[in-house]
Amino acid sequence: MDAAKSGTRPYRLGAFVDGVGWVEHEYGRVWERQPDRLAVAPDVGHVSLILALTDQLAEPFDIRYELLVPRDECEEEGAFVLREPLNRTDLHEFMRRYRALFEEDGRHHLYVSSREGEIIYDQHNVLYMAGPLDRFEAVLRDAGLREGRLQFPSPHSHHYHQELDAMLDEMLEAYDWRPGALST
Repeated sequence: MDAAKSGTRPYRLGAFVDGVGWVEHEYGRVWERQPDRLAVAPDVGHVSLILALTDQLAEPFDIRYELLVPRDECEEEGAFVLREPLNRTDLHEFMRRYRALFEEDGRHHLYVSSREGEIIYDQHNVLYMAGPLDRFEAVLRDAGLREGRLQFPSPHSHHYHQELDAMLDEMLEAYDWRPGALST
């Protein structure tokens, strides 16, 4: 759905509200401990939170980008894995450069991992993390998130924005990617 059609700024995940229609879904800035991982829904600032969380991990960082919904005939769904890991400085540059694509468009998953842990930013606007969970929880508390239960909206909609197509193309062309298999 294009931002012009939604009547608001571009966003990834919508929920249907009776009497109102489709609106941006917000989880309420919560995190939930699950077996062997945390599920986190910050509502805004996902990229900044990912960067704060990766500060708890040793570098280098592997990046995996999964394109789930291609928007044009030139793209194909699939996984793209950076051939060379990124150091912390390059990771911060990469994430900030493509912040709008990651935070406003719901056509993808993004994986950031190191030997100590992994952070997944999924299509439903939720972060999943494995690794040093106690250190991650401290970052979440410092960021003002509260422990609670994640409630996925039903029904919900994923939003894909034409104005971000060029940014996706630039990202895929600017870095050296190798193909990978989509996660299940």
